[in-house]
Amino acid sequence: MSRDRDPVAARRTAVLISALVVLLLGVALTAAEPVPPSAVKTGMILVLALLLAARATTSVRFGRRNRALDDELTRANRAKAALAGFVATLSAAAGVLAATFFVPLQAYQVALVLLVAGSAAAGVRFVFLEARLD
Repeated sequence: MSRDRDPVAARRTAVLISALVVLLLGVALTAAEPVPPSAVKTGMILVLALLLAARATTSVRFGRRNRALDDELTRANRAKAALAGFVATLSAAAGVLAATFFVPLQAYQVALVLLVAGSAAAGVRFVFLEARLD
């Protein structure tokens, strides 16, 4: 990997891949497990979803800070991504509530759906907003 790669494109790629991983793991855990998944599986999806949400909606950094990645427009995009995550979480909650009239759901299934919907929506929205700038 080259050192002169565009940091905005690298961030966009990382957030998009994280969102896809969270979505796939969330769907796999929700659909395939008739009983609550193990603590390792639950912890894995929880950590990934929280990291994705933090990365897409805040200026959290795990390395040195790049001022070019933290301008006013990026902050506005993070706010819009947080709003998209919130709306997705509320929509998922309404959908899960409607589903409970027809299918019995356990608390871990509901929490997993809400967590995955909110964090993935925030991540994907952030990527699309950043890509629109190019």
